[in-house]
Amino acid sequence: MNITDIIALIVETALLPILAWGVAEFTKYLSKKIENETTEKYIKFALDAVHSAVKETAQTYVSALKSSGEWNDETARIAFENAKAIAIVTMGKAAQEAVQEMTGDIDAWLEAQIEASTYALKGASNE
Repeated sequence: MNITDIIALIVETALLPILAWGVAEFTKYLSKKIENETTEKYIKFALDAVHSAVKETAQTYVSALKSSGEWNDETARIAFENAKAIAIVTMGKAAQEAVQEMTGDIDAWLEAQIEASTYALKGASNE
């Protein structure tokens, strides 16, 4: 057995398994990174859908009712449900699934985000 055979044996028995393990770990890392970036993209998309739905509802429904003096608890509840329905349609199934996976309760998440968006919109209009 010469030095070339010894080096080949070392490479085959030690370095190749380490290299294979390294490639497998790097593949797992890339897969997780892509998954996280995709989830982040869907969550951002869902947030944008909620903000847009709240603005749309405020501009078309709420402002008209407030102008006519018909704004009350019942119309506020209806406005909330309208914003929620618009957000759900706008965000689409993939974003809904991402929110559900991340939070475990898409309805609670939507309600909290609608309330936060409403509060932010009120604050912006008071400035």
